[in-house]
Amino acid sequence: LQSRQNKRYLIALTLLLQLTAVACRGFGDFQAAPPSGFSYPGSPFVITQGIAMTPAKPSLNGTVTSCVSDPALPTGLALDPTSCILSGTPTTLQAPTGYNITASNPTGSATTTISIEINQNPPAALAYAGNPFTFTQGNSVGSVVATFTGSATGCASVPALPTGLFINATTCEITGTPSTPQASSPYTITVSNAFGSTNTVINITVSAETTPPSTPTAFNATPISG
Repeated sequence: LQSRQNKRYLIALTLLLQLTAVACRGFGDFQAAPPSGFSYPGSPFVITQGIAMTPAKPSLNGTVTSCVSDPALPTGLALDPTSCILSGTPTTLQAPTGYNITASNPTGSATTTISIEINQNPPAALAYAGNPFTFTQGNSVGSVVATFTGSATGCASVPALPTGLFINATTCEITGTPSTPQASSPYTITVSNAFGSTNTVINITVSAETTPPSTPTAFNATPISG
């Protein structure tokens, strides 16, 4: 009799332990549900080389223990491993490119696709210290330096600068020796790259060359007849 009771007790205990294990496993699964509802409201992202992007927070349900991108994000950008927030400062240019972002935890994962385009910073705030300019015919103007922000791939003047003057295509520096006198005239200088441009107006006067009279000597003096 005692043996039968012990056997029944062991069976009951085994069933209880199994039910407890199932219940605990189910509770654990509920606590660690896979990520869901994953998306980035700001995609597609158009950001600027060398400028920190505004951190992009995704829409995401559930706990995340890992967040990765395939392919790897552009140099300078990164994902927070537990929030999937995208942030950083891109260092290279690129056309629109797709990235599969996967958020995961031990029970599952969710993937969304974003697009990232990286542009160059357009030039801005073009200026020439010393404007308006007065140069002298036949004399070098030296180096007339321009200042601007961003980068440049082209720099031009409309109308063309006075004969003998030149503008550097990437720095907008003006050099040369003017050959023709002129009254004050405006010139629109435009600096540009593939992503934008800016301009400023300068005024240039070229004065006529003046040669001081030579001092009379025994060799160049004109005799006075009387």
